[in-house]
Amino acid sequence: MRYLYITFFFLSISAFAIAGPSYYMEEESSVVPLHIRNKLILVEGQANGRSGYFLFDTGASELILNEAHFPRHEHHSPKKYFAGAGGYGVLRGYTYISCFNWGGLRRDTFFAPRMALQALENILGEKLLGIIGYDVLQHVDLRLDYYRGAITLLRPGSAARGAASYAEPDYIFHFEMDRHLPVVNARAGEAEGLLLAIDSGSSVNVCARRLRRRLKSAALQKRTVSMHWAAGLIRKSACYIMESLQVENTYSIAYCRVALGNLKALEDNGFRIDGLLGVNFFRMGLVFFSYRSRRIAVWLERNDYTLRHRAVRPAEGLSAE
Repeated sequence: MRYLYITFFFLSISAFAIAGPSYYMEEESSVVPLHIRNKLILVEGQANGRSGYFLFDTGASELILNEAHFPRHEHHSPKKYFAGAGGYGVLRGYTYISCFNWGGLRRDTFFAPRMALQALENILGEKLLGIIGYDVLQHVDLRLDYYRGAITLLRPGSAARGAASYAEPDYIFHFEMDRHLPVVNARAGEAEGLLLAIDSGSSVNVCARRLRRRLKSAALQKRTVSMHWAAGLIRKSACYIMESLQVENTYSIAYCRVALGNLKALEDNGFRIDGLLGVNFFRMGLVFFSYRSRRIAVWLERNDYTLRHRAVRPAEGLSAE
């Protein structure tokens, strides 16, 4: 049996409030490399003079540091904070950061949460300084090229000034925000009107367990997989091979895997989502992603993922453009 390990990072409580400046771009744009490990996206950054890898995670609410590399600030006691798709909580404290820098996107003198990320390091096979989440990403527009290994960071709005050098995108659609989570509409089997959070920190698509019957009735195949949670725990779960997963009434991907996850902890904290759209979302080709305008543009490329792609004719009145 083939085992699938997937990792989630959902931080369901608002970030620690501090005084001081926020993130800012030193230049109008910069290009930073990305590295793929176990399908997930790693980027290079610096914190307190340390250089290394961070997980690029649109499912995380903020910048999180690895407690193995950053000491806890003694005046901030650990709190139970993390609520993941496995339904687990973990303790975390804070560490003091004099300077964080990712491709010219900086923040100085602040406190950041820290967690035990050793299990994730083991999965990725790399030393990991931390996770880059929403509180960082919202300050830039992103142009991500999964296969060419690069992310362009842009001051919000500057992408329009350089748009003339690009052909018209194949798809343009908008997303909503459920607190820190970017959310799109989707359909899988008999499960329609799904709200799926785009989560680059998950290596597979996930739906809540309450949707089991609606997925199972239209599944081509059922498997049992081992799911690896952020706390280092492993649990077996059902995973369905669906004939297709349709996104935003715009496109569908055939033979998609959709695992079942426990989203109760997120629902108890007020999230409205039905599941996660994993890192494969960024494998469509070149993806422009803007939190400021809540806009996504996709330039399709032919690769092993888009071989299963099919365009969907938008229905009148729905969100696809």
